[in-house]
Amino acid sequence: MRRNALRLGALFTALFLACAPAVLDGGPTVAAAPSPGSEHHKLLVPPGVAPTDKDLDGIARKVIQDPMGQELHLAVERFQQLLIAPPNTSVAFFDFGWMVNSPDLPDWLKDSYPHFLGEFTDQVRSPSTAPAWKYPLHGRMLDAENYFYEDLFEELGVRPTDSYGNDQVLALATGSRGDNRHSEDAMDEFMSRTLDDALRRTARTPAQLQETAEIIKVIKGHSGAGIAGQRSYCNVCAPKVGKAGYRFRNELFIVKFDKRGSPQAKLANSTLKQLPVKLAKEYKKQDEKAATEAVNKVGLTSSCPLGGTAQTMDLAALSRSGPCGGGKSGLAGALSSPDYGGVDFSTLQLRYLSDDADSGVRYAFSAKAAEKGLEQDSRSGRSSLIGSMADLRTWLVLSPDKFWVNLNPAEPDRIIDSALGRTNAGRALLEADWRMKRTQGKLLDPGTSFGAEYWRKLGGSGGRSCYSSRMWIVPGKVEVREDGSSLYVLKAALDVKAKAEKVAGLGRSGCNADPAETARNERLEQEMVVPKIAKAVNTDPEYAALRQAFLARVVAQWILDRHAAGHTTSFDKLIGSGDLGPATLDGSWEPKQVYSDYVRSINEGDFTYQRTTRVGNKIITYVMRTGGVDFSTLRPDKLSSAEMGRQVPRLPRTVRQSADRPTTAADGSVWLADSATPPQIGTWERIRGFLGGTTGILVVVVVALAILLLFVRDGSALRRKATE
Repeated sequence: MRRNALRLGALFTALFLACAPAVLDGGPTVAAAPSPGSEHHKLLVPPGVAPTDKDLDGIARKVIQDPMGQELHLAVERFQQLLIAPPNTSVAFFDFGWMVNSPDLPDWLKDSYPHFLGEFTDQVRSPSTAPAWKYPLHGRMLDAENYFYEDLFEELGVRPTDSYGNDQVLALATGSRGDNRHSEDAMDEFMSRTLDDALRRTARTPAQLQETAEIIKVIKGHSGAGIAGQRSYCNVCAPKVGKAGYRFRNELFIVKFDKRGSPQAKLANSTLKQLPVKLAKEYKKQDEKAATEAVNKVGLTSSCPLGGTAQTMDLAALSRSGPCGGGKSGLAGALSSPDYGGVDFSTLQLRYLSDDADSGVRYAFSAKAAEKGLEQDSRSGRSSLIGSMADLRTWLVLSPDKFWVNLNPAEPDRIIDSALGRTNAGRALLEADWRMKRTQGKLLDPGTSFGAEYWRKLGGSGGRSCYSSRMWIVPGKVEVREDGSSLYVLKAALDVKAKAEKVAGLGRSGCNADPAETARNERLEQEMVVPKIAKAVNTDPEYAALRQAFLARVVAQWILDRHAAGHTTSFDKLIGSGDLGPATLDGSWEPKQVYSDYVRSINEGDFTYQRTTRVGNKIITYVMRTGGVDFSTLRPDKLSSAEMGRQVPRLPRTVRQSADRPTTAADGSVWLADSATPPQIGTWERIRGFLGGTTGILVVVVVALAILLLFVRDGSALRRKATE
């Protein structure tokens, strides 16, 4: 009897647990009334339902946990700052990657896709024509290298860049204006106008221009990757959207729209009025977890409760001073403040690390101050923070002889080390190599003044000039200040090398120029081209991920050197372990994608690799380019305290203050710091760590020799005594 009662109780408990998530999480997601072409449709609040306060918490959680929902929340917050906030906001996501191989588009457009994408991106950033009416608008091409967009790209089912590394997914936020101008109307106005402007700048003949209207219809019908809105389509907008040809594969709406004054409209308005505070609170949690997630990448442990109880993270997270000690750190405070602490998060870089056995791990990032009017969200900062720590782990767990990438058509099996190819750092290196080839191609276009000057100077005989070379990226001038258990990175520049080299595997004849001519052309490249490429690598936004990875490489080298010298570090268990853990890339990216794009570009005769052009009376052929990135060797210059003080006065004080609040250094950079508690290391582990270092090995050798000498001496004495 008692056993049956227990079984019945267990059954009821199981049923309750099965049903509880729907109750506690704001109710089930409704998949009703999707628009034509939609594959995934979500309506978070069922029609006719008045959510309780607890339900609203669950709804807010669902919105923020959904990547499209996050974009919607940020768009609503942005538009709330307007003088007249729109009653409805939606965010549409458009993917243009399908255009390259579409049978529905003319060949001239498919062949000119990179040009079209560049023109479209320029129009999004700086429109050449004004909107037909004023409406809330915020459009941008999504940064493929932002860590926090990975889930969004996966949800949308898109490839974020084209074969040249150009971003090709648009996020377009629009708001309604008045009774007759809905957010969907604004979306269509923007897309029609911007596509027309971009296509007119891409077309080259009158016949091509005449095709633009039909092309726009095709693009609208195929590019809709997703849409998220506060309200679902109204009865007027739904047919409008369909008539315009839009088909969105993914849809997310919070409430169902209904005509003004209806019971459903009142319920929807009440729900949306109560949600903003809860959404902001839920989103803020993402910022507060950023530092925790970041150090989770490098194996630190935490007894700091995130939800009120002690917990252990997958890899060891972090015990931060903010949540456990009261106030927020300077880094966490800036990430969660309304103005982001006045920091341009797109420039965030790891520049300081201290690893002390008594005080734990302290780290600091520097960034440029935000310029007036800069539009950003904290995810760019979170992406830099987490990406930097993932890169740091990569450089610690892998051997330096793996720190290279190589794009060469003749070496398809030597693109990148297999382990490095599974990391964010490896991706940054390989894509930077590919981007460098594109930078070269644009720079040397004979249609530009610089390119024309270069071609004129390129030496040749018999009316012909041919030159091929290899260009690759290596560490440049690196300056650090080591102060006991602390490291300051003052400078971490990248350098570009170039040398003449016959390019094999191109499927066409290479250059067989005179050696003297080749030497002259090599000097010309080094004097004219290399400085401009190096400047781009060190300053252009498209190389930001490479610079982030390199700074982590500098910090990792210091940790490795300290470990080798016998110092106990907080990272000893990671060093050389090969355990990538959470530094392993999520998503579908593979090195072969980059290599395939590279080879396809060569086979299709893309100007980035080979161009034969008549300049005056000379025919020039420029074959480019093998290359690579090599971070295997790093030799930083070590500065004295006085030298650091001359470069950035009072920097140690700035770093200390930045633990509490964003602090501006003497050079104008803004510093943000946080701290972590390393795992407890026992006495035997400390001894073993010491003995594993260079100093420890020397001590072992000295002690062993002393014992050996003592044994020899005592053995001789015993033998003498035995013979007496």
